[in-house]
Amino acid sequence: MITTHRTDAESLDRAFAIASRLRETPVPPFQDTFGWIEYRRGNYDDALAYLEPAAKGLPDDPFVQYHLAMTYVALERVEEARVALTYTLKLAGDASLPQFESAREELAKLPEVQ
Repeated sequence: MITTHRTDAESLDRAFAIASRLRETPVPPFQDTFGWIEYRRGNYDDALAYLEPAAKGLPDDPFVQYHLAMTYVALERVEEARVALTYTLKLAGDASLPQFESAREELAKLPEVQ
């Protein structure tokens, strides 16, 4: 909840401290939580290690898929980002939540792969 509703560094550090005990968990919702915190901290490779299994374990959760997609964007893995963003938006349908608006914007900005 902290990482969803707060963006300040102090809250992010607090969330990281709380979630650190989730580091070794194989439980997809916890993997997603820790991975998203790592993403928000700018640790994209670390985030990916948690978000890929989380997305595999929660294939129908558009928020988890969004987290993975944004990590691919940050890592400049264009084709994987395109696939993940497209899937996120398919799951989200017409939802106008900020995350899905962001997904639409990021998808539109991706360069074409030759």
